[in-house]
Amino acid sequence: MHFVTLYLQVMYRAVACAIVLSAAAASAGDFRPFWSSTTCDRSSATGLALKQSRTVKSDVVVSAAGQRAWSEVAVVGFAEGGCSNTSRLFIDGRQVYRMEPNGQNGDANAMAPIAWSADGRLLAVEFAAVNYATDFFPSSILVYDSRSGSISEPEWYEGVKKLAPKDCNFMLQRVTGFDRRGRINFVIEDDLDDPGNDHPNGCGFGRGKTLSLDPASGRVEAVR
Repeated sequence: MHFVTLYLQVMYRAVACAIVLSAAAASAGDFRPFWSSTTCDRSSATGLALKQSRTVKSDVVVSAAGQRAWSEVAVVGFAEGGCSNTSRLFIDGRQVYRMEPNGQNGDANAMAPIAWSADGRLLAVEFAAVNYATDFFPSSILVYDSRSGSISEPEWYEGVKKLAPKDCNFMLQRVTGFDRRGRINFVIEDDLDDPGNDHPNGCGFGRGKTLSLDPASGRVEAVR
């Protein structure tokens, strides 16, 4: 598949994974412009990255205790046509997490804080670990604990698999925030475009089903 086609597919999924805050969370605006701005500018003729260096900052998400969280994604395009991203998460101006462009994080990684828990302890962050030369845009969830200063990735995927038929494919559409119980609400949708999907009718999530995640246990439940 031509590189330009792959790039456009990545861009499509980036926009499709737009983040919308829940009403209970501190508002940080519409994240669609942020996601689309974290990819390299490319030549329309060749599809190769243009030489560039810029930093894209997300909106600020403020906790009930006044903690301010945001992310910054440094986008660097090289003269040879390649590109790489480095993403950082900040709390009150202090860097608490960093994603380097490597095999684990991908060279097109990005992240954005979504919402604080009601008590101001936990911060839900949506992130993508993806490479530029792919049409797969997997996003996932990180949780920052302001009490311990630690960051973790809950096993939400395994929890969702327990609610779905065997071997069907799904993907995270967006994280919406915390509920009153301190659980993270997120929206899942069927990934019908995956050629390896053994269930052509999907997992039963359709274009979007809201689930809740207990960040401590990793337990996932349907939101009724």
